[in-house]
Amino acid sequence: MLILVRSFHRSAAVALITLGLPLATHAQQGAVALYDLSGALGTTGRVLMIGAHPDDEDTQLLGWLSRGARVDAAYLSLTRGDGGQNAIGNELGEALGAVRTEELLAARRLDGARQFFTRAYDFGFSKTADETYRHWPKDSVFGDVVRIVRAFRPQLIIAVFSGTSRDGHGHHQVSGMLAREAYDASMDTVRFPVAAYGAPWTVAKFYRAARFNAAAATLKLDVGVYDPIRGQSLGEIAGASRSQHRSQGFGVAQPRGTLPDYVRREASRVNDTTPADKERSLFDGIDVTLARFSGVGSPAQRAKFDSLTRAIAELRTTLDPQHPWNSLHRIDTARRLLDAWCTAGVPARSDMCRGEQGFPVTGTPSDADLLLSAARTFGQLQQLAAASSGLMLEATVARELIAEGDTASLSIRVTNRSPFVARVSVFTPSASNTPVPRDSIAPGDAYVTTLPLPSYPRSAPWWLRRRPDDALLNQGNAIIEPTARLGDMFLEPASAADDEARSARPDASVPALIDGVPVQLSAPITYRRIDEVRGQIDSPVMFVPRVTLSIDGGPVGYARANAPFDRTITVRVTANGPVDVPVTVRLLWPKGLGGDSAAKTVTLGVGRDVSVPFRLRGSLARGRYVLSASVDARVGGASHTYATGYQRIEYPHIRAQHLYRPAAVALEAVETGVAPAGPVAYIDGLADNVAPMLAQLGAQVEHLQAAAITDGALARYKVIVVGPRALEAQPALTAMMPTLQAWVRNGGTMIVQYQQADIGRPGMAPYPFTFARPAARVAEEDAAVRVLRADSRLLTTPNRIGDIDWNGWVQERATYMPSTADSAYTPVLGMHDPGEPENTNALLTATIGKGTYVFTTLALFRQLPAGVPGAARLFVNILNAGGTAPPVRRRPVP
Repeated sequence: MLILVRSFHRSAAVALITLGLPLATHAQQGAVALYDLSGALGTTGRVLMIGAHPDDEDTQLLGWLSRGARVDAAYLSLTRGDGGQNAIGNELGEALGAVRTEELLAARRLDGARQFFTRAYDFGFSKTADETYRHWPKDSVFGDVVRIVRAFRPQLIIAVFSGTSRDGHGHHQVSGMLAREAYDASMDTVRFPVAAYGAPWTVAKFYRAARFNAAAATLKLDVGVYDPIRGQSLGEIAGASRSQHRSQGFGVAQPRGTLPDYVRREASRVNDTTPADKERSLFDGIDVTLARFSGVGSPAQRAKFDSLTRAIAELRTTLDPQHPWNSLHRIDTARRLLDAWCTAGVPARSDMCRGEQGFPVTGTPSDADLLLSAARTFGQLQQLAAASSGLMLEATVARELIAEGDTASLSIRVTNRSPFVARVSVFTPSASNTPVPRDSIAPGDAYVTTLPLPSYPRSAPWWLRRRPDDALLNQGNAIIEPTARLGDMFLEPASAADDEARSARPDASVPALIDGVPVQLSAPITYRRIDEVRGQIDSPVMFVPRVTLSIDGGPVGYARANAPFDRTITVRVTANGPVDVPVTVRLLWPKGLGGDSAAKTVTLGVGRDVSVPFRLRGSLARGRYVLSASVDARVGGASHTYATGYQRIEYPHIRAQHLYRPAAVALEAVETGVAPAGPVAYIDGLADNVAPMLAQLGAQVEHLQAAAITDGALARYKVIVVGPRALEAQPALTAMMPTLQAWVRNGGTMIVQYQQADIGRPGMAPYPFTFARPAARVAEEDAAVRVLRADSRLLTTPNRIGDIDWNGWVQERATYMPSTADSAYTPVLGMHDPGEPENTNALLTATIGKGTYVFTTLALFRQLPAGVPGAARLFVNILNAGGTAPPVRRRPVP
C-alpha cells in the first residue's frame, strides 16, 4: 500500500494517498487563510505558555500571540484534566481526559495556537505542591517539560501561575514552579543529557501571567484588537475559544473593544539593561523575524537570504485574495529561495529545512533555530500555495467505521476552481507503483477517482496506548513525536509534534501541478452522509477491530458478599466487518458462581449488535473478582480471538473518540445489609454513575426527572436520592425543592449529594448552609475521619461502619462542603486535610416533620463507580436513614 509522498521539485506531479500529518489547517479557507498565512510569513518567534490543566490557559493572550503578533504560540498543559468534574456527561477519569483533550484542541483550532501535554495524570484536587509531588514523580514530569521546551525552542516562556501557595491548587503551584525551572534547565546537558532530552536551548525571557494581579504587572497589552478581515476582534475569538471547555461549564462572552491583559517579566537574558516595567513589548530585545539570520553564513548564503526576504515582502504585498492563483509563481520562487538559503549548498539539509527530517543534535543552537524557523516558513509557503491554488480536495468513504483488515473504497475528488489547467496523476497500489496518467482538470471541472483505502491502526487516543497509574499516562511512549528516535545521537525532532499532529487521524495528500507550480493538497478522510434535516455531515473515519464486545453495566460492578447471587450478565457483540459464521461467545466467571453455559454460538451480521445473555448463580465471599468475555471467530478461514470493546465519546463541539478497554467487569463482593424495600427514586446529576451501582447493591432504583415531580408521582416512594450537582443538571429541580421537602415532612427520606453554591440559596435545603469561596473540601483521599455520632443510623444500620471502611478511597474524601450548617442538622463525621481546621459538614442529617433529610458532600460519586467497598456499605446505610432496616452486618476485620 502506497504511503510515500513525492518531492515537490521532482519531475512528475503525482497524486497519492498518505496517512500522515495534515499539511494545512482544514478549518481555515479562502481570504482568511490567505491573510493568516501571508501575514505570518517571515515571523518566526515562538512562545510557550505553561499551565496545569485544560482551561488554565490565558486564551486571550494565546489568541493575541497567534492571530495578532503572528508568532508560533503554544500551550503546554501538564495534565489532560482527568481528575476534574463534568458538566455535560458521565465521563470521569481517563474518559474525561479524552473529552478535555479534544476541547483544548478545538480551542486551539480557533485561536491558532498549538497544544502540548506532559504525561502527568490529573489525580484530582491537591492543596499543596508537596502533595502533588507525592503523586507525580517530579523528574519524569519535569523531564517532559524540558523535552518539549528543547523541541519547540521558544524565545519566551509565560507561566500561567505564580508557583506559590497563592495559586491554590497544588497542580497550579507545580506548573508555575516547573515553568521557572525549565527556563534554566533547558540548557543544562548534565542534568538532562542530549541523548534523552534533545539538544539544549536557551530561552530568552521568562514572564508570568498577571491578568488577575495587574498591580504586579510590568507590561500591559491590549489583546482585544479588531481584525477587519475576520470581522471579529481577537477578544471575540478568545471568548469562542474559551467556550470550548464545555465539560467544565466555562462558556464566556465574546468581548469587543479594548481588552487589557497583563504579564510580569521575571527573568531575561536579553535587554537586561532595560527595567522590566519600561518594556513596551513582550519581544523587546528579541528579533522574532527571519531578519535575525541575515548575517549567517557565507557572502553567497547571505545574498540568497536577501533575495528570500525580498521575495517574501513582494509576495505579501501583491497577494490578491480575489485572484490568489496569480501569486503561485511568487510562492514557488520563495520556496526555492528558502531551500537554497537554508541548505547552504549542502543538499542533505534540504529535508531538514522543510521539517521532513530531524537535524544533528551536535549542531549549534543558532543553527537549530535557523532550521526550525526555515521549516515553519516552508510549511507556511506550502499551505499558502494550496490555499491560493483554487484546488479543492475531498477524500470520503461510504461508512464511518472500518474494521482492521477490511477493504474499503476511498473516493478522491479534486475540483479546479482556478482559471488554469491543473494536472494530477495517481499511483495505483501495485508492485511497480507506476503512475497512471489522467486527463487534465480544466477550470471548473473535477477529477474523481476511487482507490483502495490503506490499512490503518485502530482509532484511539495515542496517549492511552498503555493504561495509566496514579502518576503518569502512556509511560512506554515518547512525549513528543520524533522525526527520528529521540535517543538517537544523530537526529532529533526538527519541531515538536503537538497533540493535534499526534491524534493520528487519517489524511489524504495529493500533489498537483497548476500553471507549472507544484502544490500539495491535503484533506481529512471523512465519512460523508446527507441528513434530511441537517444536510451534508462529514465526520472522521474510525478504524475499529473486526469484532468488538463489552459486558453491560460498565467496568466495575457490585455483589452482596455471602448472599445469593442470581444475575443475567449480557455480553454485547458487534461485527464491524465480515466474519465467518457462526462465532462463539465465551464468559469466564470466578469460583463460587456457576453459569447456564460457558460458551454460546451466535450469528453476526456486519454492523449489528447481538446481545448474548449468561445467567450466573451462586455466592461470592468478600473480595474483588473478574468476569471476562471473549469471542472466537474465523476470518477468511483463520482463527481469531477478540476480547476488547470501546466506549464512544461524542459531543457536538468535539470530534468523536473511541476509548478501548477489555470486555471485563471487576466485581466487588461487599459485606453489606440490604437496601430498603420498595422503589428508590433517583434524580440524576452531572457526571453521575451512582444509580447503577445502587441497583447492583439491591436497591430498586427508578429514575425520576425533575420535571415529572408531582405529589402524585412522589407518593409511591419512601426514599429519594438527588444526584451530584443535580440542581445544575436539571434546572427544573430548583422549583421542585419545596415539593420534595413537603414530601419529606410527610415521612419520606431524602438524600442530597453534593451540590455547588445553589444549594445554599433560600429554600433549597430545609435549613441553611453557608459556603466559603472557594468551598471547603478534603482533597486527600486518605484523610483521617473522626466519628462524631457513633450511634447514628448512618454508621450503624444495617452496616457497622469502622476504620476499614475508609480505606481505598480514590481522589478525594469530600468536596464543596458547607463551612457552617444550621444547628438543626446533626453532623456525623469530622475530617480535614493536613494543616487545616476540621470540617464537620461532610455528612449531615436532620429530622423534618415525620421524615429524614440527609445532605452529604462525601465524594461518593467517585467511590461507587470505582468499586470502593466501604463507600458502598455507607451508601446502603444512608438509604436506610429513615426507616427500619434488617439487623446490623458487621464487616469482618481481615
